[in-house]
This record gives sequence, structure tokens and C-alpha cells, in this order.
Amino acid sequence: MDRQLNLDSWQIVHISGLLNKGVSVYKRTNRPVEIYRKSLEESDGCYEEVICTIIDEYVLEQRVSSGGPIPPQFIYQAVCNIGDYPKILLKKNKDQFQSIVNALESLE
Repeated sequence: MDRQLNLDSWQIVHISGLLNKGVSVYKRTNRPVEIYRKSLEESDGCYEEVICTIIDEYVLEQRVSSGGPIPPQFIYQAVCNIGDYPKILLKKNKDQFQSIVNALESLE
């Protein structure tokens, strides 16, 4: 159990550093930094996707549907502080966690 707690702690510290790197990229470019995008559903030219971005000191997660005859609409939005997001993400989805780590590690 101790090893799992240590691994979780290390992951939280690691992604916190990467999120802070994303904040500095945002401040330098003044553009949202996309850290995650996943298509959930697609049919007849319409699609639904989850988009996660860094904006200033916050992580914004949005579920958007658009395309075809459907006007773009936000189905769900959540705003988290950069400091709180790693713990939320670790509990939420390990695959998404790894995807976000990969995206943030590739930032320049």
C-alpha cells in the first residue's frame, strides 16, 4: 500500500509541475493550451467531444457537441484550479492522466 501511495504522490507532483509549465506557456502566448481532446460520439456529420485546456491558473474541461445541423453547444463545463486538478484527474481516469502527461511533456 505504501508503494501505491508513493507512486500516486509522485504522479501528482509530476503533473503539477507540467501543469505549471502549461500555465507559463499560456502566459507567454496568451492562448489556451489544449491538453486533452477526445471524441465521444460521431454520427451523420455531428460529433460530441471533450476538450480540456489550460487558461491562466485554471483547467477548463468542456463537453461540446456540434457539426451538421446542430449548432455548437456546451453540454458540460468544469473549471478547476491548477493545484486541485491533479488529484481530481488521478481519481477520475488513469488513461486520461497519461494522455495529459504526454501532451504537457511535449510543450515547448
